[in-house]
Amino acid sequence: MPLYNFFSTNEFRSSLKTLNLLFVFVFYAGCVLPPDKIEPRVINPQELAVVSAAKRGSDLALSGRMDLAEAQYRAALLLEPQSPVLLNDLGFVLFSQNRLVEAKAIFSKTIKLAPDNLAARDNLARLYYREGDYLAAIREYHGFIDTYFRIAPRPVSKIDPSLPAGQQIEPPDPGAPILLPVYRNLAILYNLVGLSGEGVCFGERALALEDPSYGATEHGRLLLTLERTDLAIPFYRREIAAKGETLAPAAYFDYGLALYLEGNFELAKQAFIRISLLPDSQPIERLAARVFRVLIARRQDDTTELNTLIEAAQNEESSACSIDEIGDTSYWPQPIQDDVIALFKELCREKSSSFFSS
Repeated sequence: MPLYNFFSTNEFRSSLKTLNLLFVFVFYAGCVLPPDKIEPRVINPQELAVVSAAKRGSDLALSGRMDLAEAQYRAALLLEPQSPVLLNDLGFVLFSQNRLVEAKAIFSKTIKLAPDNLAARDNLARLYYREGDYLAAIREYHGFIDTYFRIAPRPVSKIDPSLPAGQQIEPPDPGAPILLPVYRNLAILYNLVGLSGEGVCFGERALALEDPSYGATEHGRLLLTLERTDLAIPFYRREIAAKGETLAPAAYFDYGLALYLEGNFELAKQAFIRISLLPDSQPIERLAARVFRVLIARRQDDTTELNTLIEAAQNEESSACSIDEIGDTSYWPQPIQDDVIALFKELCREKSSSFFSS
């Protein structure tokens, strides 16, 4: 086909239209050559000095040098004295040095400048808790919760028209990792001021968040910390009925502990025996269960059971002579910890520590 004939064809007209559209797109989309000279963004020297000092302060704080970190944050604050972030960081390093009066003043100033600063509110609540001013800590934690729900975005539900209302899947609450420690701390604080009902309420709120870091074991131990065995025992029974063999051995142990605290030694003994039968129980859990079986045998004056336990362990390799070998006992009532410590000392002194091997 001659070239001039091509220019009069429909194919040419279509190609031309495409080129015109491409030109319009490129022109309006900004796909053009850059200007000959682009001015780089130059950071203000003062801004650079603040950022550098804050970074050095953060690195020093992470390495444990709170005294040197304090100097860096104070240097940064000389340039930006009204920065809530820098003030909160300074308060944190003062708090870490146990300089509570100074830290309290800094956190209070931070909240005055930035009422929505959740980190400062959390730090101030923790400071009051360390001082033993539990009512003030409760007040600050409630201020934290009120602030969070005022400023935090809520998850948007997506309705699936193919499902009935009762089967709609709600999105996870993004606030769970933030609110979980607050609810847990409020549960403990309310118990410390004698309001165990409110303590249990906030413990259940923590459990309802369904955060992976807070499940049946953690909630049960919170109830034991609050000395609410009347709630812990039915809670564990519901968990056992619902989960059976899939329930963590630690939860079975804590169920036995709750029964022991209630004086129900027979059921407690059965719970501790069950731990040794669970295939996924750990040596540390079996050791703790064995210790409580000895305590129960002594309380019941069951010398036969006690001798059976000791004779069954005569040939085992000696291992533990300290309560530290059991792991976390912070949620045990102090009298129970004292009983276990005394038992370890006695049996180890008698060179019967082989009993504790697991």
